[in-house]
Amino acid sequence: MSEEQIKEEKLSGSEEEEINEESGSEGEEESMDLMTAVQRVLKSALRNDSLAKGLNESIRALDSGRARLCVLASDVDDPKYVNVITTLCSENNIQLIKAPSRESLGEWVGLCKIDEEGVAQKIIKTSCVVVKEYGDQNQALNIVLKSFNKN
Repeated sequence: MSEEQIKEEKLSGSEEEEINEESGSEGEEESMDLMTAVQRVLKSALRNDSLAKGLNESIRALDSGRARLCVLASDVDDPKYVNVITTLCSENNIQLIKAPSRESLGEWVGLCKIDEEGVAQKIIKTSCVVVKEYGDQNQALNIVLKSFNKN
């Protein structure tokens, strides 16, 4: 898969400003960046039981054609693992986004305990998650889909 097809974890300043202008909603969502939008899309898919977590589940979802979006952690150590995921995404025309780390990706998809103060504890790291169905149409999903159309 070419570098142009892989979305990096941060948008450039001009693209981020465009998204902020296009959002048109009030408050917090006006300043939503791509990673925040990806987090919300993952939470929505988690609520709808449409998320494949880990290598085995992700490969099955990618190979079967049920995947809509793949999120791969940037700090994956094994190049073979990265190669398998990027190849499957490329072959099946599935968008691939890089997350900052395995730990943050695990937290985003609920692989942790939340304490009384709302802080994630005992986070289980995961290298890859696949969204099988987006769930609700919302502002975050629109931002993610628009980021794909820019490439």
